Amino acid sequence: MLVRSESLLVQTESVKTAAKSHLNIGDSPCTNENILHLRVVVWPYPLIKDVGYIIKGELACSALWGSLRPTLSLEHFDKKWTSREGVWLFGIKLMDDISVNGYISEGIMVTLSPFVFRRFETDMYSKNFSAVVGNSKHDRHYFNIGPDAPLLDRHDSVPLRFRVFRACSLHYDLCVAGGGYFTGIFSEHWSIQMLLVTVSLLSGLMIYIIIMNRAELNSSLSARFVKALKNEALSLVYQPIGNDSNLLIVFYVQIMPDDLVIQLHRF
Repeated sequence: MLVRSESLLVQTESVKTAAKSHLNIGDSPCTNENILHLRVVVWPYPLIKDVGYIIKGELACSALWGSLRPTLSLEHFDKKWTSREGVWLFGIKLMDDISVNGYISEGIMVTLSPFVFRRFETDMYSKNFSAVVGNSKHDRHYFNIGPDAPLLDRHDSVPLRFRVFRACSLHYDLCVAGGGYFTGIFSEHWSIQMLLVTVSLLSGLMIYIIIMNRAELNSSLSARFVKALKNEALSLVYQPIGNDSNLLIVFYVQIMPDDLVIQLHRF
């Protein structure tokens, strides 16, 4: 969502610059030639809905509407934020049933597409996700998405199960705070829960079998003997027992530290 917000700012500034660069604006910018130029300017930018010229504080013409008679007032809006480059107006009521968000700078108004964050709106329900797009000081909120967006304003006191994630742009005074309630696997369908439980049990059983087989191999006589050889833990004790006619020789081989004794008899 932060990447989308940064792209929106880049496209807004690009459209404004291209619209301003036309040489035939003059005092009467709403000529057919200039309107055609605006349509060419706005066409490549998917996040921009419209661009137009402002005369005496009102929208006089645009790529979408053409030349407007009478001009549309920009005095009725929900929010206004002023930056060094221009003014952001949110919820501009152009007509009774049409409200737009726009950026005004140097006599140019760039209208944002109403579908800028549409791809994230489905996450409100499918992923229980909410977000707020604002500045780094968190005192300006440009866009809100999701039913839990007000919780993102409470930076220090949020419910325990509500997880908050924040990211800020390296190039703009722009930050995105997103979050949602952590529900875990218990909110999934019962079939998915049963599948996860079955996989967990089978995995645990396989791990147990592997551990027991490894322990059995490590405790075998041959394994202990090889281990003693590698660790130089063998000690040889020689004690002949017998008489002249029948000589019994006993070898004691002790493998430390298991106190294993192997007796070799020779007659």
